[in-house]
Amino acid sequence: MRNCEILILGGGISACACALAMQETGHKEVWLLAPGFLGDDSSARSPALLHGYHELAALADLSAPAPQAYQNWAQEAEEDLGLARCGMLVIADEALAPRVLGRGLRLRPHGMAAEEVDEDQLARHEPRGTFPAKGAGLWLHDAALLDPRRTIDVLARLAARRGVRIIQGETPLRLDSHEDLVSGVTTSHGKIVAGWTVLASDSVVRSLAPEIATRALEQKLRPFQLLQPPADFGASISILWHERLGLSWQPMAGGWIRRNGLAQEGAPLNDPLLPALDRATVWSSGVWESMQGKDKRPLVGPAPHRRRLLLAAGFGARDFDLAPTAGHLLVQWLRERGLPGGMAAILDPRRFVA
Repeated sequence: MRNCEILILGGGISACACALAMQETGHKEVWLLAPGFLGDDSSARSPALLHGYHELAALADLSAPAPQAYQNWAQEAEEDLGLARCGMLVIADEALAPRVLGRGLRLRPHGMAAEEVDEDQLARHEPRGTFPAKGAGLWLHDAALLDPRRTIDVLARLAARRGVRIIQGETPLRLDSHEDLVSGVTTSHGKIVAGWTVLASDSVVRSLAPEIATRALEQKLRPFQLLQPPADFGASISILWHERLGLSWQPMAGGWIRRNGLAQEGAPLNDPLLPALDRATVWSSGVWESMQGKDKRPLVGPAPHRRRLLLAAGFGARDFDLAPTAGHLLVQWLRERGLPGGMAAILDPRRFVA
C-alpha cells in the first residue's frame, strides 16, 4: 500500500497546474497519476487559447493571470511553451454583435485590451467586403496562444523537478471510501491512500464519479480552426476567430472552417469572409472532445457528498485559460475550507445538488 498527502488524477493541463500549485504551498507528498500518459487528455488536443473571452465577467477575471503564469513557468523551466501573444479578432453578424461587444465591455475592467471594430472601420482593410452587413468585431490585443502538448510536457517535468511524484500508465479503477469519506484510489497496480484526492480530468470524473458527471457535466465535440490572415488583410492580428449564428462546419485543407448559414446538401455556403479565409494560413485545427459544466462554468472545489475529494474539471474551451487559477483556488480551499468571495456560487461543484 502506498501513501501520499495529495493525489491528483489526470494527464492534462488542469492536473499539471494543480500539482504545481499544491507543491508551491509546501505540501510534501504530492503525487500526479496520469491514467494513460501525460498529454493523453482532451486538453492536449485543444486550441490552447489565452484570451479571457468569456460571457461571465468572473471567468474573465480568473483568466487574466494565465499568460503571466505560463510565462513564469517557461522561465523557471528554461523551456519554450510556444507562447505567442498574437491577438484575436472576433467577427459576428448582426444577431450576435451585441453579445460580442458586451463581452468586450466586461473585459476592460479586468485589464484586457478590447477594442470595438465597426463595419466602416473594417471596411478600410483589405480585402474589402469581408465584414458582415451591420455586423461587429472585437479586437483582443492581449490574446495569446500556446502549444498544448508541449506545455503539458514541460509543466509535468517542472513539477517533477520540484518534487512532485509523477506516475504514468496506471489506471485508476475506483475511489476508495468509507461512507462518504474518500481515502484514496485503487488502481491497476494496487491501492494508493491519500489525505486528499483531486479529480483533475473530465475523463477521470466520468469514470470514477459518474453520478457527478451525469449531473453536472455536458459533453461537447468541438471543431476549431485558428487562422493567420493573409498579409493584405491590413491588420497585425494573427488569429481570426469567426463567430456566427446558424453555424455549419465544412472540411477545408486539413482543418475546419466556420461558415455562415445553415448547411444544405451539396450547396455552397455564401460567406462574406471567405475571400480572406480562403487565403489564410491554417495555424492550428482539429476536433477535440471536451466537457464543461452544464451551466457553462467549470467545477472547482469539493465534490458533492464526498469528503476529501476535490474537483478541477469541466473547463470546456477554457482549459488553458483557467487551469492556473483553478490550482490556486483548490489550495485556498484546503487552507480555509472555502472558495474566496463569490467563487463558491460560481465554481463550487456542490451547486448542482439541492
